[in-house]
Amino acid sequence: SHTVIFMPNVGQISTFGLACAGRVDTKITTYATIPQKLAMPFLPYKTMKQLHRQISTDRSHTSSNRKYRVGETKPVQTNLQVIGIYAGGHQIFVRISSRAQRPDDYRTLYTSRPLLELNLEVAKWLSNVPYSADTFKDVERKLSRLFNTEACLNGSFLSLPDTHFRTSSSNPGIDLDQVIAVMEKLRSCDPKIQDLLFEHIQSILLTLPETAPCFEALRIYLVLPFCHIFENEESFETVTAPFAQAATRLKKTADGRVLDYWILHIGRKFVQRIIELYKPLVIKIIQINSMGSALAAEQYQTVLEAILELLKKVHNVSCNMAKPELVQHDAFYMKELNDMIDIKRDYDFWQARRYLSIDKKIVSFCDYAFLFDLKAKILLLQYHGQCEMQEAIRNAFMHNFQTMMGARVETVNPLLMLHVHRNTIVQDTIAQLDKYKDDDFKKPLQVYFHNEEGLDAGGIRKEFFLLLTKEILNPKYGMFTIYEETNTIWFNDFYHGEEEPMYKLIGTLCALAVYNITIIDLPFPLALYKKLLNKTKIDLDDMKSISPTIYNSLKSLLNYKADDLETTLCYAFDIERENYGERRRIELKPGGSLIMVNQKNKQEFVDLYIDYVFNKSCEKQFQAYSAGFRRVINSKPLELFYPDELMSFVIGNTNYDWNEFQKKTEYKGEYHANHPVIQWFWQLREISN
Repeated sequence: SHTVIFMPNVGQISTFGLACAGRVDTKITTYATIPQKLAMPFLPYKTMKQLHRQISTDRSHTSSNRKYRVGETKPVQTNLQVIGIYAGGHQIFVRISSRAQRPDDYRTLYTSRPLLELNLEVAKWLSNVPYSADTFKDVERKLSRLFNTEACLNGSFLSLPDTHFRTSSSNPGIDLDQVIAVMEKLRSCDPKIQDLLFEHIQSILLTLPETAPCFEALRIYLVLPFCHIFENEESFETVTAPFAQAATRLKKTADGRVLDYWILHIGRKFVQRIIELYKPLVIKIIQINSMGSALAAEQYQTVLEAILELLKKVHNVSCNMAKPELVQHDAFYMKELNDMIDIKRDYDFWQARRYLSIDKKIVSFCDYAFLFDLKAKILLLQYHGQCEMQEAIRNAFMHNFQTMMGARVETVNPLLMLHVHRNTIVQDTIAQLDKYKDDDFKKPLQVYFHNEEGLDAGGIRKEFFLLLTKEILNPKYGMFTIYEETNTIWFNDFYHGEEEPMYKLIGTLCALAVYNITIIDLPFPLALYKKLLNKTKIDLDDMKSISPTIYNSLKSLLNYKADDLETTLCYAFDIERENYGERRRIELKPGGSLIMVNQKNKQEFVDLYIDYVFNKSCEKQFQAYSAGFRRVINSKPLELFYPDELMSFVIGNTNYDWNEFQKKTEYKGEYHANHPVIQWFWQLREISN
């Protein structure tokens, strides 16, 4: 680096640091660690002013050709004054003057020559001015000044009264409502003015650098998308796509990261705007490519990747960085992709690209799986399972073929076979699953009940899962706490150790059901799937899903504002737990029974309560369950799911439209929609609902 120090009161400039191109006065390239005085004829402003006055009244001085150095007693005509110093890349620029002129002082705001701003007043003028030859030049001049450089847009829409002075990596200092109001006003401009606006926005997009000179120069990325010009799908090659390329070209660990935090700061409106603009554009580009348009293959990949990367960036902010989500993750879903692309083929390419030397520039939608809806994700997981099953069967066939050819190895069953008795279904299942290797769980599941004939085409397997889950929930095993309020279950925190195989079995059972496309009835709450995927933090709302009573109690505690909380509620940092008549008090922190809950620590109490119920009380139980689940399914497609999606996949959709169900119901025999028995059934259903 190179540093210049200017001291206006004495007219002295000193330099130090790197001087690879040589100092301006001596051309010396030596690195200086202490300030070196610059030997140039600079004078302070006061001396220059006095000298200028003296020279102007003394002809003999002004006609002299002699030159003097600083410090000489005779005044000189050619002394220079520093007006300003500017840093630019690897150079320092000095602006000088031979006239008496005050140096630039950036502590003073010069209101007589402010930066031109795009505000509501300018927008109204542009929208009301009639287009003509006389007004064209004025409009062109103003638009040119506003849009030829990003400085004017970055200096517009600043939040008032002074929060923009605190612009930082987390605060853009921008008034988004003002941006939206101004851009909406520009929508009503004359079509000729719209064309000028379109041309200038195109030009400014070409000038956006990969590295912004400072944080404030990033504001343009928050402003431009709200301009109605972006809504014109026909301009995606010249406006929408170039903006996406510029925004995603920023370094992810520097300016790109700052932009992430700024999007997080301004919130939902920006995220929704990007979704509205770019989701339809993805569909349009795919359609154009499928019709064999003039859009070159390489250009298609470049444009599509830029748009998908921008959506990915905004999705990461909205659904990963923000707590809670700025917009729900399903707002990014594109159901159209199910019909527009071959998802299985895309998955094959995505997998192959991870292991083979395939062109990385070709876009795979599996890299942007947040766009897939639940149907597409289930298809991917099932397809992955089918591929693994086929590979397992093929390996078994090759192994058995070697046996037929004389190799001394045992034959291998290409199926995962379970022979069980109905009255000992749990014990039989545990005993047989323990004998299998992890690779065996990739095979298709085939179930046989003892002394019962029948080919398992899916029905026997469903019955097996139904009977097994029903037996596991039997209170005699004491595996789970049943919450009758919500008809959900959770791990019993009275853990003794010998139950570990059972918890592992349940995990394996759930995964086998998913793997073999069978819905099971294990009413775990959403919290289980949050823990299983490790994507979302468990919070107070998860307590509501198992016990609304406890949830309301904790919520009332947080909402209690009076100072007498400690004496009124009498809560301590311990809780009472019950298991089939056995009661136990648990301290939420060391010495918790002696620590009373008050206004200062009530949030800590709630956090520790939730952490105990969903984490600490069931740590070993969940580890066993997770190990059982992962021995069957530990694939990449599983990571594409959100907790609520995986829950729907495992136990099915529990939100039924009973009105629609009633309309589509068909009756047989003597029964019909107006039959008294049928009427009673639907009346009872409505009462229970």
